[in-house]
Amino acid sequence: SFVGSVIDLNETVLARHAVEVPSDADNTEISRHLAALARALADDMPRGMIHAGTAVSASGLIDLPRKQWVMAARWPRLRRLAIEEVLADIGGPVEICRNLDADLRARVAREPQSFGQGPILLLHWGWGIGTAYAIDGRPFTSEGGSFGEIGHWRLAALGDRPCTCGNAGCLETGAALWSLLPVLRRRWPDLADDESRLYEQLPGRDLMSVPEIDFAARALARALANSCRMLFPARVVVTGPFVSNAALWSHFTKLFQDEGMMAGIALPLLFNDGVGRNHELFGAAEPLLRRAVAELLRSR
Repeated sequence: SFVGSVIDLNETVLARHAVEVPSDADNTEISRHLAALARALADDMPRGMIHAGTAVSASGLIDLPRKQWVMAARWPRLRRLAIEEVLADIGGPVEICRNLDADLRARVAREPQSFGQGPILLLHWGWGIGTAYAIDGRPFTSEGGSFGEIGHWRLAALGDRPCTCGNAGCLETGAALWSLLPVLRRRWPDLADDESRLYEQLPGRDLMSVPEIDFAARALARALANSCRMLFPARVVVTGPFVSNAALWSHFTKLFQDEGMMAGIALPLLFNDGVGRNHELFGAAEPLLRRAVAELLRSR
């Protein structure tokens, strides 16, 4: 689904709408849903409120200079959707960012003691798998927008399993929720595909009795350890529905510790922190709100 909110400078949510978007939706259908959502939110703005703009936080690959949504695991038919063209006349100006960058940006602003010092790596283990990175509170975002897509690292152990990115054998084909959910539903048919709902459902399930979960944890632990040998974070924060299962989290922590780093270099501290939807919301809106306040102050 797409979820949209109207928020003010106090980060108060004044209105919220959600729309279900079929997994087989293409650019045309996705554009229609985005436009309808933006119109509904614009109609719910309080009278006299100044509109700062529309921030779009999207999963998958983003082309920031062109403000295009390149691809997303949830909608395999999505390809290079021009977000600004869809929304500019309804709720411009339009900003677009990766959801993980928005999440990390908000954490840095809200918890500077935990996230504002040294290098921090955020790993999301959910429908897709990806990372965000910050040093001393400054999130790293490449000029092109794409960064940290470890879910699309290709592994020999995954053979020729097709991935939503167009390649085969990517980490996500054996460890992402989109690949594991059909297996899990054979045992627990009631499991949701919404990450927030799944976060509440997984604590009571015996995930460690599912061989595919053990493989996923081992593959992801190695991918994370390799990422740490490249970026050398002091802390790693893992988000997503899987971390709510205590047995799986304990198993994943042990696997990560067993990976080790390098001689004389300690492993980063490993934490988990749920789904973090509010972090994403406020992290996406923050640049627009900051710019709007600066413009108001200059005009006065």
